[in-house]
Amino acid sequence: MGYGNTFGNTGIQVNFLRRQADQLGYANYQINDFSTKIKFTLSNKSSLGLKLGIYDETSNSTYIGLTQTMYDKGDQDFALMAPDDRLTIRRYSISLTHKHEFNKNLILQTSLFGYTTTRNWQRQDFSSSATVSNRTGIVWGNPSVPNGAVYMRNSTGNRNRQFEVLGIEPRLTYKFALGQKQAELQVGMRYLYERAFEQRINGKKYNAPSGDMVENEVRTGKAFSVFAQQQISLTSKFGITGGIRLEQYSYERQILRNTFRIRNTNVLVDTNLVANYNIGALIVGAGFNYNFSENMTVFGGVHRGFAPPRVKDAISNLGEVYQLNAEESWNYEIGTRGKIKNLFNYELTAFYMDFANQIIPVSESSGGTGTGLVNGGRTLHQGLEMGLGFDFAKLFSPEYLLRWQVNATYVDARYSADRFVGEKNIKGNRTPYAPPFFLSNTLNFEMPFGLGGNLSSTYVSRQFGDELNTTTATADGRIGEIPSYQIFDINMYYRMPKRNFSFNLAVKNLTNERYMATRRPQGIRVGLPRFITAGFEITF
Repeated sequence: MGYGNTFGNTGIQVNFLRRQADQLGYANYQINDFSTKIKFTLSNKSSLGLKLGIYDETSNSTYIGLTQTMYDKGDQDFALMAPDDRLTIRRYSISLTHKHEFNKNLILQTSLFGYTTTRNWQRQDFSSSATVSNRTGIVWGNPSVPNGAVYMRNSTGNRNRQFEVLGIEPRLTYKFALGQKQAELQVGMRYLYERAFEQRINGKKYNAPSGDMVENEVRTGKAFSVFAQQQISLTSKFGITGGIRLEQYSYERQILRNTFRIRNTNVLVDTNLVANYNIGALIVGAGFNYNFSENMTVFGGVHRGFAPPRVKDAISNLGEVYQLNAEESWNYEIGTRGKIKNLFNYELTAFYMDFANQIIPVSESSGGTGTGLVNGGRTLHQGLEMGLGFDFAKLFSPEYLLRWQVNATYVDARYSADRFVGEKNIKGNRTPYAPPFFLSNTLNFEMPFGLGGNLSSTYVSRQFGDELNTTTATADGRIGEIPSYQIFDINMYYRMPKRNFSFNLAVKNLTNERYMATRRPQGIRVGLPRFITAGFEITF
């Protein structure tokens, strides 16, 4: 539901979305999403935009999934194994954007933004061990198979989070002539402050939302960057873009309560451990675009990727700084796009992404204790992306729409350096959850009398659920191969001529394909079954 209008020099747009579902596959949820945008025209050169948002969600999101025996049996695909698990999210956001045109070639845009999010997650405890204590008596799966059952416990481990974020970004755009060539320069800076409050609260009943606080910490981050990007049209056909960014990030982890191993006993301790770290990087990138003709373009680029280590991973629970390096990569792409007589369009891109300094757990085989994190691991992702489109209706009548679009991706993602898991070197193994092939097809049509729709299909090839590329499934369902699958969707609509009224009918997973969507995070999740929706729309 939305409303928009203009009053003098002020424009306003208000939107409200309400979504609710009961037993939609695994899901029960209620979502309310409200946003409003207000634009003030201050003068013929200056404007101010204000955006406000409130998001509220309650859902039964859970970590628990099916065991392999439950999946093989096939009659409990969407069982609510932890029906009292509950995720609540409340988010308030605000942003201000000021734009001033000094002249048509010099524009300053400044954004100020901030949001707060409260995310509390009530989760019932469970175990794959038949000897676990404090059981409720509810068991899922097959107890006769080791690790083939899930034993529900009469307690909760609630993960509560609160986030605060505030940032500002001024950006100056300058268009100018460089001799006979056109150029555009963008310069700017960005400052971001963020703080996270994290607690774990253990409840003493299966549905307890509160209890004893066993973990409490505050994480603070401050990021500052300056950047510049230059675009130059060397000729009417050839343009290049180059950019540089300087990043500086400092963070702190303050542990106020946690469990420590003291004299071979786990002891809950109130403390004030503080550790901090600073990291910086110079990030560069460049790209080009060459138009051979109006119907054919070649493009390419290279840029440096950078991501600082997570604050939680970079510092141990004892306040020890691991001195982890940032994750870095070099990313390359080259491709071409074009069209033929407005009947056929295409795009083909080759990419190569070389990731270094991946943060990984210490392995006992490499001399560690099995806990903690180190710099290590390296992955290489390379492949092709292709998109093809055909406008068949242009062959016989411009009043009709009949378009077929196909998109395909091939990616070879592997560990590219020595890395040991136990005693096995996994160099050359595929990375988990990276299917080599992805293919989608969509056929769109529309008749001049208002009837239209589309039929689409999606194919995902097989993938692995762990770094060892294990093909045989474990009894708990968390490790093993994920088979390939293909699903079909259809959407139909009818717009009444000369009236602001339309109907629509959609069917997801038309053939009711049963497929394994994931084995993460703790068990198998089955993809959504056939799902039919119908609705209507009235515009005023």
